[in-house]
Amino acid sequence: MALELVGTYTITSTCGDTVAEQAIKEFRDEEKRMTKNVIEKETRNSIGTSVKLIESTFTFTDGYPPLLFDAVLLTISGKTTTLFNAFLCSVTSPEHTDIFNAEAARSMAGIDFTSFKNQSTLPEYIKNAFPEFMMRCGFTVQKQGTHPDMLDTLRQAATDAYSKVIASSPSPCRLEELRNYLINDLAKKEHMVFARLGLTVPTKCQKAMFSMMAEIADVEESSPAGIKGLS
Repeated sequence: MALELVGTYTITSTCGDTVAEQAIKEFRDEEKRMTKNVIEKETRNSIGTSVKLIESTFTFTDGYPPLLFDAVLLTISGKTTTLFNAFLCSVTSPEHTDIFNAEAARSMAGIDFTSFKNQSTLPEYIKNAFPEFMMRCGFTVQKQGTHPDMLDTLRQAATDAYSKVIASSPSPCRLEELRNYLINDLAKKEHMVFARLGLTVPTKCQKAMFSMMAEIADVEESSPAGIKGLS
């Protein structure tokens, strides 16, 4: 069984002169017990500042650490920076860490990246934004200009590395701790980051996005009988 589309969820918010448009597609593979949520989002204001997510992805599989990656185009004062961050979140297995790091490095030959295992070289915004359990394994890339081909390569590198991880022996991770952090803590931090960029994005809007990104849709079979007591 391959990944099948479960649903598409959209949120558009306007606050002050900031517009945030986002669409999240949820896919599921019941055989692999995998859920994959893909996010497209653009947040922009009237003076041209924008943060654009391009197929950023959260993938979780029973018995394995989730993969979260952001593919971002950040535009400020007419200048664009390409950012990519890949997290093998809440990983507990040294084997999973080694597999992910080795496979990602192999796929990114020729690209200047920073591995999370080298904590002293990580950008300050990474170290300030994320807790230890999200920074045990992964990598980050930052490059001036717009580089869609590089994003494609990095996205594939992270995906291929994760495929190798879930082909190995399972190891439990604290998924609920991660979900709680994304929805309740990172949402607040990102509200402040947006504010420093001159963008107004209420915390509740970020919470809505992270809820759709990190939760599994409770899709039930519909009943034509309706609800007892209601006509």
